Amino acid sequence: MADLNRYDALKRPLRAALGQIARPRRWAAYGPLVLVIGAFLVLALFGLIDQLPDIAHVALLAAAIVGAGLALVRGLIAYKPPEQDEALRLLDASDPSRPVSTLLDRPSQPDRVASEVWQAHRERAVEKIRTLRPRGIGPLWAKVDPLGLRALVPALILAGLLVAGPLSLSRLERALSPDIGALFGGGDIEVVAWVTPPPYTGKPPLYLTDDLTDLTLPEGSELTVRANSRSAPRLVMEDASGDQTRTRLSRAADGGFETTTTLTAPVTVSVDWWGDRGSWALEVTPDNAPTVVWTSRPALGERDTVAFSYELTDDYGVSGLFVEIALSDTVTDLSGDPTRNEVDMADIFPTRSTDDVAIDLTRHKWVGVEVDMTLVAVDAAGKEGRSVAHRFVLPPKLFFQPLAKATQEVRLEILRASTPYKDVVISPAGLSENAFNAENALERAPERIQRASLMLDALTYEGAYFIDDMTVYFGLRRALGVTRSATSLEDLAGLDELLWSVTMRAEYGDSGDAMAAFLAAKRALETALRDGATEQEIKRLTEAFRKAAEDLIAAKIAEALANGPSDAGPDAEENLGQQLGSGDVEDMLKALEDLAETGASDAARQMLSDVANLLENLEFEMGQPGEGGFDIPEGGEGGEDGDPLPEGERALQGALDRLSELLSQQRNLNDDTLRGGEPGPPSQQQQPMGEQGDGETRGSGTEGGIGGEGEMSLADRQEQLRQDLERFAEQMRDSDGTAGALSQDQIEGILQAQRRAQSALERGDREIARWSQERVVRELRDAARSLAEELDVQRASRLGQSGAPNEQDPLGRPIANGANDGDQVAVPDEIDRQRAKDILDELRRRLGISEDELEQEYLERLLDRF
Repeated sequence: MADLNRYDALKRPLRAALGQIARPRRWAAYGPLVLVIGAFLVLALFGLIDQLPDIAHVALLAAAIVGAGLALVRGLIAYKPPEQDEALRLLDASDPSRPVSTLLDRPSQPDRVASEVWQAHRERAVEKIRTLRPRGIGPLWAKVDPLGLRALVPALILAGLLVAGPLSLSRLERALSPDIGALFGGGDIEVVAWVTPPPYTGKPPLYLTDDLTDLTLPEGSELTVRANSRSAPRLVMEDASGDQTRTRLSRAADGGFETTTTLTAPVTVSVDWWGDRGSWALEVTPDNAPTVVWTSRPALGERDTVAFSYELTDDYGVSGLFVEIALSDTVTDLSGDPTRNEVDMADIFPTRSTDDVAIDLTRHKWVGVEVDMTLVAVDAAGKEGRSVAHRFVLPPKLFFQPLAKATQEVRLEILRASTPYKDVVISPAGLSENAFNAENALERAPERIQRASLMLDALTYEGAYFIDDMTVYFGLRRALGVTRSATSLEDLAGLDELLWSVTMRAEYGDSGDAMAAFLAAKRALETALRDGATEQEIKRLTEAFRKAAEDLIAAKIAEALANGPSDAGPDAEENLGQQLGSGDVEDMLKALEDLAETGASDAARQMLSDVANLLENLEFEMGQPGEGGFDIPEGGEGGEDGDPLPEGERALQGALDRLSELLSQQRNLNDDTLRGGEPGPPSQQQQPMGEQGDGETRGSGTEGGIGGEGEMSLADRQEQLRQDLERFAEQMRDSDGTAGALSQDQIEGILQAQRRAQSALERGDREIARWSQERVVRELRDAARSLAEELDVQRASRLGQSGAPNEQDPLGRPIANGANDGDQVAVPDEIDRQRAKDILDELRRRLGISEDELEQEYLERLLDRF
């Protein structure tokens, strides 16, 4: 063999022969490994593994790994590399002349001639070896791979790549990363996740599903994840920088696992329990701070208020607007931290609001002082937006009674005291001498407190002789005692309220206390309505506000009686009550209670403001016996000096009364339709209405229907009302005095709505019927308003009082002529309030009988909103 190594021509054919012998041997050794891997790849590329259950997928991958490992071990053991002699024999057998053997042979006669011939023969053999190619491997392949699998497996893999296309890598990745947790029950884990945006955004909760992508959520949203696994999963949160935080879910009361986290930045969340059980990419939009600007500078408004206007904007709405008041840098004799006063807004969470407001700052400790005023808007997330500061002198409340002025000065001295009390130095000798007493406490007080105490002492000196109102006197004496015994500024905290009530009492008398209580009750109820307090709390505060309103009215009546003429007469108090119109005030208070109970917070706050403005501005006037405090014309419907009304006014008044009767009957019909056709109380049922003017009587209409024998059906009653309105319209067209008050389009619109309501009732569609009937009510109400305005114009022209219709009584209604339909007073329709109350009662009833937990939770959420 050593002799052959010197033949370079033999090296390349020898290597080729060794390779041909090695390939069948390698297949024989490692073919099972190739088959296992190839089969797995083919199944993955054709997507067949994706169709398997998780457990089968894991089992298949495990079997493939085990099989491949065993095949690899077998191949390492079984494979024997070919030897050189085997390669030489293969080469020698590849040519009939056996050139390799020629190189190994020796001549039989070693003479010179024979050697030369032999050498030439060997050279020819070497030349033949140069072009020699090993042959005869076929039998080896047929033995180790009779089925040709070595070609079939690559072909199938190539076909799988063509079929999968761009999905090839993802399919292979899924095939190689099965859900191992499925072996431990991971496939049965149910993961539920939802996001609850902050309540102030007004957005509903959002359940996270696999098909949700690119979710954008408000900052501050709460992510809740629940899982029912055997052990606690982990919540993995990865931010934009790649940092991860892992939180183990906590055991919930129902046995599952749950966790809640607040989202403040974009994040990818996933639930990990032996693998990914769910993942979502969540985008978070930041909640910007609100912006607020002055649209008009602070100025002195009516009744010593500070008037200004503002504009504010926010992403989701502000929860509060405040005026921050700080001392101007020009003020050197006062000190103290800035204060904030809340500004009432028209809406609870306005995203954009522009309003003109007037706030009462007369109780502020810096009245009469130059201050810097800044608007501060706060959103529900607690972020603040500030406006520029405006310099302004806070207007003090005007007091005309000397005692009230002096009491206010005392109050301001106490409020403006900012220097703390001096420390107490107590020694054993001092204790024995009783050195610590009230006088020493006052000596340690700030200068302003000492001055206030001295002023109170002077005001109450011989006060029993000089102060008529003992309530004022004892209030001042009480304040004097507090200033003398206080040892810190905290001990003086209650004097603000005490001295303010004394000041109001000294200025206004008994009604001052009632007014203070009324304003306090109003502020408490207003705050509760704005902040969404509980139903019980709002009900309690509404009752307190009603009581305070009644006390205020009684106090003002008593004050008017006390200040009126001595010969006012025994009926003076009753006459004052009639001036106010107690029934109308009762209607407004009842409407306020209904709106608060039904959860109409905005409407309730508007009604509260109307009632408060009415009673705050209420003033009674005492005249001579038999006279009221208002200019109400006497003589009923007559003109001046008892003259009869002109024909045109009388016709308009009759038309207005007639239209009001039609409106009342239409509302009664709406009530019965809402109740599902059940007849209402006798006072509310439809009755044939008599004609006015000619004395004729309308027909009673068709009898029968759902109400029973002798009762009209809803459709018949609607038809009867339509006929009545048509006759009314004909009478108006025939009357010169009312021809221009209502247009034909108004009448046709009402009649058309009535026809739709009748048609809907006949076919049993009460939803359409109610909608049409409500439109009829609106149109009739607008028509009545038009008649009332026309009547006001005619009367004002007759009386020569162009401004008469705009004069108002304490309820804000036009005084003259009594032709007001009540529309100026914002009292909601009773049917709307009753409908809301009925809905609430039905919700409570359903909640009481429901046994479904989900339904109970849903009903409770509905009731919580109201």
